[in-house]
Amino acid sequence: MAQREGSAYLFYLFIGACVLFLCMATLFFIENNAKQEVLQQVEVWKKKAERNDQDVRELNDAITSLRVLIAGPGAEMAAWPGNEHYLGLMKDKSETVINLALADLKETPRTYGSLVECYGDLDSLLRKLRQGRDESFAKMEASVTSEVKAKSSFDEASTELRKQKDESLSQVQELQSRLEDLDNKSKTEKADLIQKMDKAQDECSERLVAYSRQVNFKDNQIKALENRIDKLLEETRKQKDFGEDAEPDGKIVDILSSAGKGWIDLGRVDHLSNGLVFRVFQDVKGGKKVYKGLVEVQKIDEKFSEVRVIEEKDSLYPITKGDLVENPFYNRKAQQVFVFAGTEMDSADITKDYATTQLKRYGAQIVEKVDINTDFLVALKNYENTPEYKAARELGVTVIRERDLLEFIGR
Repeated sequence: MAQREGSAYLFYLFIGACVLFLCMATLFFIENNAKQEVLQQVEVWKKKAERNDQDVRELNDAITSLRVLIAGPGAEMAAWPGNEHYLGLMKDKSETVINLALADLKETPRTYGSLVECYGDLDSLLRKLRQGRDESFAKMEASVTSEVKAKSSFDEASTELRKQKDESLSQVQELQSRLEDLDNKSKTEKADLIQKMDKAQDECSERLVAYSRQVNFKDNQIKALENRIDKLLEETRKQKDFGEDAEPDGKIVDILSSAGKGWIDLGRVDHLSNGLVFRVFQDVKGGKKVYKGLVEVQKIDEKFSEVRVIEEKDSLYPITKGDLVENPFYNRKAQQVFVFAGTEMDSADITKDYATTQLKRYGAQIVEKVDINTDFLVALKNYENTPEYKAARELGVTVIRERDLLEFIGR
């Protein structure tokens, strides 16, 4: 029933809209008999309203009958809420219909336990629908009254509209002329913009080529710097304490303590030179190194070399087979590059020429200037202010003292 009343409400609204449209059409297009036709139309809608009132009364009677039919007379209503069959019908139909009406009214859906509860919402919904109907009738009557009043001013409005129409036509013609001017101007500006855009594209292309060249140049610079960084990192790894951090170059493979000689696992294939001095040490637990003495290369074979023990630190802890040997100035894979910085040697009995000769005997290369390929800078007297020392600091070249050099090249 609520759905039927909702349909009637929508029907009334639709009828009212149609009346309003008909009245407006009548005012604009009928000049002499408009008022009479409007009044006749009003009578027609009043009769329809009376019929609708009759329908509403009939619907109300039907709703009353349905209430009696659903609840039953007297005490019989007490047994109805427990009947699962009727409860299912209420859930499937009554609650669904009410919630549809509530949705149309933009209200929250509800659930019910009995049809008596539904009745309370049905009554509220009917009041709202009646209120909507009354409002529709009031709007319809107000619309009719407004249309009647508007008829008196219709002619004046028509005249004013005609005048505005003529003015609008004049404005349209003026606007069309301006539009044509703007169109021609826009075409000219478009052509200029296209020309400027082509020029800008050419300039961008030239800049792009220039930027590409710059990028390639920067990439080359970056690669050069990366190579320099790799070299500096390699040289940095060489900056180590000659005692604890030095990596072994080989080991003692046999030793004759009584004869003071032994053999190491380095030979001609390792670019070994006679007279090269190696420090002997032994690794102990914890990564510590125990210094045991010095040996000097005497005779070189293909893969092994004979050495002479020139210093043994402790006779109770002699050099033995398996001890490690190292010389920071020796490199079995590459030629070491040395630069001397300073005025003269500190030692009175050793000259720079002697030290240079000894290093060359071991396969080292002596140069005058420090560069990225320099392995060691030998610090002599007054080395601090020399350009070689400054360059060595900038490039990360290992700086060694004279005493460290003499320890490994012999005296």
